[in-house]
Amino acid sequence: MKEEKLTNSHENYDESQEYEFEQDEEEVKKIHLVLEDDSEVDAKVLDIFKVNDEEYIALLPDKDQRVFLYKYEENEEGIRLNNIENQEEFELVSNEFMKLFEGSED
Repeated sequence: MKEEKLTNSHENYDESQEYEFEQDEEEVKKIHLVLEDDSEVDAKVLDIFKVNDEEYIALLPDKDQRVFLYKYEENEEGIRLNNIENQEEFELVSNEFMKLFEGSED
């Protein structure tokens, strides 16, 4: 099994941005992020999942081995990603993602 590193990236994306999913010809959902330092990252959406009634998204940036985890909200205005600020919450979310990810490798 390929091991992925999880991160609550300190290269935070710009929370003022709204995001939209794109699907390429292989039906893989991708998202384009603009980080706070104005750098841009395209990432594959690995999963959107719930933990304690909150939704989270797992992203795998192109040309990177780290998985980024964010809070995820979707409404009529679009998609909003929020940084996970609390270390305890991040550990809970990353553990849940690892359980889901390990189960999908079977």
